[in-house]
Amino acid sequence: MLAAAIQPGSVAIPTKPSVPIAYSFVEGAQQLQGSKTLVIFCSGLCDPMRVWFQTLAAIAKKREQKPCPPMLLYDRFGSGATGHDPTDQGKGAKDTHDALDAVSDLRQLLICIAQQHLAIPPSDIDALQLVFVAHSMGAVISELYAKAYPKTVAALLVLDGAPTDSDGQSWYPDPDASNFSPATLPEGVTVELLRTARKQQRESVYNPNNVNGEKLRWSNVSDYVPNVGAPKLQGPIDGTPLLTVMAHDPVPFAKQVKQVSPPIANHNTLAL
Repeated sequence: MLAAAIQPGSVAIPTKPSVPIAYSFVEGAQQLQGSKTLVIFCSGLCDPMRVWFQTLAAIAKKREQKPCPPMLLYDRFGSGATGHDPTDQGKGAKDTHDALDAVSDLRQLLICIAQQHLAIPPSDIDALQLVFVAHSMGAVISELYAKAYPKTVAALLVLDGAPTDSDGQSWYPDPDASNFSPATLPEGVTVELLRTARKQQRESVYNPNNVNGEKLRWSNVSDYVPNVGAPKLQGPIDGTPLLTVMAHDPVPFAKQVKQVSPPIANHNTLAL
């Protein structure tokens, strides 16, 4: 039933009107129409909103006739069906839009969606209680949104949130460091394997120092999230936002990494 209720569309936000943002809106159940709750699916880096379609199908199957609140999926600038951020034109890789800009874009999008689909005027936008379902970079953007607009986010479901304080290669010991000892390595893990793993992470689009398809600059994310858990997020009522953090199950994750990057996954210790 959810699939039939999906309404694809696009909207030009006032701050960047030349490039419309593609979105899909799922109407809430009849029993919940008029409610001021919106579920937002926030994708990982470069991921289009369609990655959530199977999730919507699972929700529909799980809940059957139970009412669901309205839901929003969208493609950030540079992902899916949305063109690149118009403010990036002519800029170097170190000057393109960043995660805080993505938060501002989302705010503008929500104002438009709330008015168009929920009959909530811009002056009442903060009365809309948001529930984020966010993956990877989407989790960072969701957290920054909750900090930028306190008392608007009622809950966050974080799925493998992107790290805000690492370039990826630092997860692995540096075999060329002066204090490195091969004796500390687990059985089956070699110095050459470490070098390969660090090289792949260094060159990956998921390294914050590299350019990605979205042209979303996130090498400065640690400036926005300098301390884990601080300042404390403020939801619309005491005890919120409710926070659930989920990470990869290590066994299937190891298999997935091996499919994508066999050279660095020859030993489960590295794959995990």
